[in-house]
Amino acid sequence: MAHDFAGTGSAESGTGLNANAKISFAAKLFVPTGHGNAQFDRHVELGGFGAAAGGFTIETPAATGNISVEIFTTSASAVVATYSSFPLDQWFTVVVTSDTTGPSNKVYFNSTTPITETTTTRGALSTSIAFGGATRATATNLCNTTIAEAVYSEGVIWTADQVQMLLDGVSPQLAVPDGIVAYWPMVRDASSIRDVVGGFNAAITGTTAVADHPRTLRPSSRSVFMPISAASSVTITSAQTESGDVTSSTLSPLVQVTAATVESGDSTSSTISPLIQISAATIESGDATPSAIISLVQVAGNVAEEGDVTASPVVVLDQIVANQTESGDSVAATISPLVQIAPTQAENGDIQ
Repeated sequence: MAHDFAGTGSAESGTGLNANAKISFAAKLFVPTGHGNAQFDRHVELGGFGAAAGGFTIETPAATGNISVEIFTTSASAVVATYSSFPLDQWFTVVVTSDTTGPSNKVYFNSTTPITETTTTRGALSTSIAFGGATRATATNLCNTTIAEAVYSEGVIWTADQVQMLLDGVSPQLAVPDGIVAYWPMVRDASSIRDVVGGFNAAITGTTAVADHPRTLRPSSRSVFMPISAASSVTITSAQTESGDVTSSTLSPLVQVTAATVESGDSTSSTISPLIQISAATIESGDATPSAIISLVQVAGNVAEEGDVTASPVVVLDQIVANQTESGDSVAATISPLVQIAPTQAENGDIQ
């Protein structure tokens, strides 16, 4: 929820701001139709002329709907830029940067193209900032406006690229993280407006309310940053038990597994030997009889397989050179391969 000042209240922070030559500020404003502003009503005022000379104001100088930014010296003020027709009933972003060296004052009205003024040197007196009115703590110069995502930095001048990120709804903590002195997101602030960075909380005077907040991309709230030693790498050298493990698990990053590992749930132990060839028989669970695994080794002799009526000879790459008797012959048959039959032979069954 953003903060609606509604022309009936304002909020002012503690002093201590505007103490650097370079400052940058941004806020999102929502001004309704029929806002009914009188002259010099303040949307935002950092210091100002009179109460605490030095700083700037974002103000509506007349009821015509214009909005302008004034830079204050220690004895006078100068209008740096005027936005003649700022949009009503919608969120828009105003960015102010000021550098007393030069000097150089820039104002971005919902754009990455600044209006630049190089004549007025901003007064650098330590002061406070007010929203919805003037820095008087008396609810003066009240403005009918809703404000959100106000951020103030010192020692840095934001670039056009950073301004673009703010226009796109990126949180200042992501878009302009360097030099932030105070950041008022204005989310659900009812009794006071909290500064979540520097503690410059703004006390409310008069009557204000909460309103819908513009969509904003914020840093993750779950980010955790932990310091580590200066060593370039860390190696886990012992087992660690993690919550939820059935059995302890061993973590050895960047170390090759060189031995068997028994995993929970295996009916029998399984062997893990990465990058090592299997060179011997392995008995696997579920085999009816052991099976032999001989990888990359030629079968060189007879192997008896389960289910044979009698063992069958297997002679790999050897020529058969002798007679062999096979099971089932009524009489032995003679086989002499590659040998011619020269004499007459009597065969069983001849009458003669």
